[in-house]
Parts: sequence; structure tokens; C-alpha cells
Amino acid sequence: MIAALDSGNTHMSSHAAPYATLGVDPISIAHYYELVSGDPGQPEDGLRFQPVFPGATGYRELVRIMPGFELLVGDIQFEESTVIELRESASLKFHFRLAGDHSIGLNSRELYHVGHHTVGVLLHPDNVMKQEVVKAGEHERSVTLICNAEFLRRELDYLTDVLPETLEHFVRDGLADTFSQTVPLRAGMAVAALELLNAAPSPVRRLMLKARASELLALTLEALIEEASGHAREEPILNSRDMHCLNQARDRLERDFVTPPTITALARSVGLNEAKLMHAFKRVFGCTIFDYTQALRMRQARQLLETTDLSITEIAFDVGYEYSSNFATAFKRHFGITPSAARDALKMN
Repeated sequence: MIAALDSGNTHMSSHAAPYATLGVDPISIAHYYELVSGDPGQPEDGLRFQPVFPGATGYRELVRIMPGFELLVGDIQFEESTVIELRESASLKFHFRLAGDHSIGLNSRELYHVGHHTVGVLLHPDNVMKQEVVKAGEHERSVTLICNAEFLRRELDYLTDVLPETLEHFVRDGLADTFSQTVPLRAGMAVAALELLNAAPSPVRRLMLKARASELLALTLEALIEEASGHAREEPILNSRDMHCLNQARDRLERDFVTPPTITALARSVGLNEAKLMHAFKRVFGCTIFDYTQALRMRQARQLLETTDLSITEIAFDVGYEYSSNFATAFKRHFGITPSAARDALKMN
């Protein structure tokens, strides 16, 4: 069964009206999602929505990071194949897919496929109909950054000369033509996106979201600029099987980072030889397997410091360190501050 809902209605319902001030289509929200928490007058604190279309469970949360810059996170299980049609205003969107697949189209023309562990970059003219096609059984875990031209001009005007030409015109003059591109989800992007998706309530949550969303935007713009300038290193193309194996390897590291497998065991489990796995992993994800595992450990450690009263020794053990002194050294190397000092800073806030 395909659940396709018409969002082209020009009469805004009373249910949609509270969202009209946000940088998203209020009629589409009213047709597909129900607001379950948050104040539309304070989107900086987050608005949480639940899907109301058939066969979907989970949530999306919209947070205004600053005027013209919004964060949308989603964790939705699709039990039925679904086509979501959204009439949208012109904006530049960066969609980070941590799990699940879907296809994107504009005005019924397919543009690209957003697969597991990829980034989709999309710009389109004002008032177009965007289609999101999702198959039954997909579990979407995603982060999307939504930027309007005014925000980009205010914050990134100095970068316009090195951006892809279509994006340059959008930032400089507000001219929105169609631009779409997918890039691999590099390790730094993945870690920042995971922190945004998993951010727990805390006194410093808003500050953390702003920092991580800005970091994610910078990392993605850097990748786009490398592509546009031709500075991206020419290397042999990895085939679809290689990419599948690499994604499997990363999935296992994300599950087992506390007690990670050896390179030999990881390579054997995904069907690549060790040399190819190590080289291709760094090429695609931007860091070594060891560094990626360390980043996951440090992300979890910081979250435990922020959200629990566990001792430093307990946290060290929970993220895979036998000795708290080794953990403290690794934490300081990663964040520039000791775990104790990080906790003291959180208490002061």
C-alpha cells in the first residue's frame, strides 16, 4: 500500500496555523504530523511531532538553531511503503542519513537516492513539490540542516567564491535553481550527526545543538568545496559491494565500540581483506578505524558525563577502558579538557 497525501491544499487548517511562522510548510506538517510537545512560539526549545500517516511510528523534532538555520532530526519506522509530498519554499538542505534508505524527487522527477550513511544536498526553487519515497520496513534515523539564503549570506558570504556555482548564486543573490548532490558520510559528520540525534535533555542542550549543527554544516561545506575545486583526490572508484562492506564495518563499530573487533576479525566479518578495509575506510569516512572507534567512545563518555551521576571510573569502564587514567588521557586528547573538568563545567552551567 502506498500512502500518498496531498499537501497542495491552499486553505490552511486551524491545526496548521500555529506552525505558519516556521521555515517549513505548515500545511504539509498538518497533513503528515501532529505536534505532541513544544511551543510553536519558541522553536528554539524544540517542537516534537509524531507521524499520522499509515504504518509509521516514531518522531521528528524541529529546532531553530538561529534565524534561517533549522535542525530536523527523525527516528521513524515505516511499516508501509510511503510517498510523502511536501510543497516547500526555497532553502538549502543537508540530509544526513544514519539508517534507512529513500529516494528524493521534485515535481515527480526523481533526483537521487539517499542511502545508508550518505549525505544528500538539495537546493530547489520556491514552491516546488518534493517527493520522498520510502519502502516498507525502512527505519529512518536522520538529521537534516535547513538553511535559507539570508542566513547563509550573513554567516558565509566570505565562502561564496569557492562554493559550487549554483550554491554561490543562492547565497549571494537568493537565486534558487535546482542543485542536488550526494557525498559519503565522513566520520566527523557521522559523530556530530549522532550527537544531534541522540541529544538528551540537559541544561546545556540548546548550546550543544547549536555547536554540533554548526560543526556539521562546516564539515559538509568543506566536502562540497573540495569537490567543486577539484582538490578531492582522484582514486579508483569503489564498487557497490565495497561500499556495502564498508557500511557493514561501520555499523559493527557503532554497535561494538566498547569492545571493538580486531582489524582481522572486522575484515573477515565483512568480506574484505585487511589492507583494503583500512585504506578504503579512511578514504570514504575520513579517518582510521581506530580513530572512528575512539570518537564513538568519547561521544558516549561525554553524554554520560552530561546526563548521569556515574563516577569517572564507572564511565571509563562503560566506554571500554580498564583503567580510568587511560580514559582520562584519551578524553583530554580528544576534547582538550579532563573528564573531571568537563563535569565541573557542566555543573556550573
